[in-house]
Amino acid sequence: MGKKKRLKESIELRDSIDEEMNAYFKSHGFDRETWVKEYRKKKRESNLGNKIKRPYIIEKRDGIFTAKRNESYWKEMAEKRYNILLAKSGIPKNYADIEFENYVGKESTESLNKCVQYVNGANDEKFHNVNLYLVGTYGTQKTMIACNIGKSFIRQGYKVQFSYASEFIDLIMKTQGFNYIEEIEDKIKKITGADLIIIDDIFDQDKGTYWKNSPELVISAWDKFLRRIISEDKRVILTSNHGIEVIKTKFGRSLYHLIERNFISLSFHDSISETRKSRFKGLWE
Repeated sequence: MGKKKRLKESIELRDSIDEEMNAYFKSHGFDRETWVKEYRKKKRESNLGNKIKRPYIIEKRDGIFTAKRNESYWKEMAEKRYNILLAKSGIPKNYADIEFENYVGKESTESLNKCVQYVNGANDEKFHNVNLYLVGTYGTQKTMIACNIGKSFIRQGYKVQFSYASEFIDLIMKTQGFNYIEEIEDKIKKITGADLIIIDDIFDQDKGTYWKNSPELVISAWDKFLRRIISEDKRVILTSNHGIEVIKTKFGRSLYHLIERNFISLSFHDSISETRKSRFKGLWE
């Protein structure tokens, strides 16, 4: 009896709601059944002609339905995918909207053009094992160039990971010896698993406590890491304040020869420091 009673109450509630809805539609001058039919018809028409949410556009010509690729949809999906992968790449947010065209200066145009050519040839066989060593003093837009290479690779379907050298070496040093911390190992695997790895400000001894306390261990860790990545045919971009020749005297011949024979060095000299400071002119006026 309990189930029958609940069923009866449910039917009565439904009928009551139907009566209220019918009264509402009638008060606004149209029949509910007619409105539902019109709504469903418009929805079907909308779905047939939807140029944003559907991968293919359905068209009816001479009584025959045909489908064609909806370029607006695929463009929108590609942009969504790019934004997701960009967020996962570790590329700093302040470089998200800065493009190659925003490079300031003309002194290093040749190096800049080579970077653009490197991006355009990302799928060419001749660039598959090419690594870049971007060198210049502070404020010469090395990081911006590296990030733009990374963004361009993401748009072409490659997995990219960006890391500051001080943060990455900190992870590596914590795994030395018999230490195993799953969280740290996962972070390292995420970086080393990318198709293109960007390490910013490598060999900057002013950044990171390990350089001050254990410089020989840091050099050994970088040597081991770079040899491994190069052997796995990963593409690597390093930015640094030190030219390759300096590596020989400051960090040893082993690391020097490793980088010298596996990386193409591109120098940047155009400083953006004054341009950045100009943003603050008249700030307190």
